[in-house]
Amino acid sequence: MHINRRQFTTLGLTTIATQIPPATAQNQLSPHTTIKPPRLKIGDTIGLISPAGIIETKDIEDAKQTFTKLGLKIKTGAHILDHNGYLAGTDINRGKDIHAMFVDKSVKAIIAMRGSWGCNRILPLLN
Repeated sequence: MHINRRQFTTLGLTTIATQIPPATAQNQLSPHTTIKPPRLKIGDTIGLISPAGIIETKDIEDAKQTFTKLGLKIKTGAHILDHNGYLAGTDINRGKDIHAMFVDKSVKAIIAMRGSWGCNRILPLLN
C-alpha cells in the first residue's frame, strides 16, 4: 500500500489526537469549534441579565412567567433594572452581572434580556 505525504500526515494526526487526554484537547480548541452546553433540565436555574439596553420590570416578569412554566428557576442580575442613559446601568455594573452569573454554579444558562451596542462596550471588561 502506498501512502502519500498528505495521507501520512492525516493518519499521524488522527493517531496522535486519539492519544491526547480529553482535558488537554479541550484547552486547545480551535476558535471555530462549537462547544455545546448540557441541556437544561426541569429545576435548573437561568440567569437573566441586561448587558446592553434598558429593560423594564414587565420584561422581567414576562420572562419569569415563561421560564417558570417550563419548570425553570430564575435568578436576575443585581443591575438588571439599572439606568445609565440608554443603557441598563454602567459598563462596569453590566460586566459585573455577567461575571456573577458565570461564577454562580447554580446558574445553568444565561439569557441576555436585551442586546445592542452596549454589549460591545463591556467586552474589554470581561474575564
